[in-house]
Amino acid sequence: MNTTLPYEQLFIKQHSDSLISYKGPINPEVIAVIISQLRDNISTVDQLTKRLAAISIELTQNMQYYSSELINFGKRKERVGWIQVFEKEDTFEVNCGNVLSKEVVNQLEKHCNTIRQLDKDDLRSLKRERRKMKLSEDQQGAGIGLIQVTILAGNAPELDIIDINKDLSCVIIKINIKK
Repeated sequence: MNTTLPYEQLFIKQHSDSLISYKGPINPEVIAVIISQLRDNISTVDQLTKRLAAISIELTQNMQYYSSELINFGKRKERVGWIQVFEKEDTFEVNCGNVLSKEVVNQLEKHCNTIRQLDKDDLRSLKRERRKMKLSEDQQGAGIGLIQVTILAGNAPELDIIDINKDLSCVIIKINIKK
């Protein structure tokens, strides 16, 4: 019996030709290393590289906050996710994934559908609106990160949802950033 989750198979398949490829615990120290390696693997540092780094940080922070997959990492339990960045001829492609509860997946899908329908000005208005929202104690964010990712990339993220069981799904987010 194959015990590899669907997103792990994707990770293994695409590993060899990526600028960076990481799967494991996600915490601020790991995010810093991922971004440092990403910058090292890109020949020029310019606005595009800064946008790519900002998008990668937002996406990995989302995994750090929301992933349902936990592992023991030292004396702590850490949330798990993966990220890969590819350089194509005219774009950078960022893929990331993690395991989420179905409840979070439904909220994420709804949020992405809203984002896809908005232009840049409307996205900025939505971002301002969300900043003013009062969050309940069980909410970790207002979805501002994905709005910011969409503004920086110039297009909305694509979602691929793979059901794992009745409670959990694997969510893969793909976003292209034009060069």
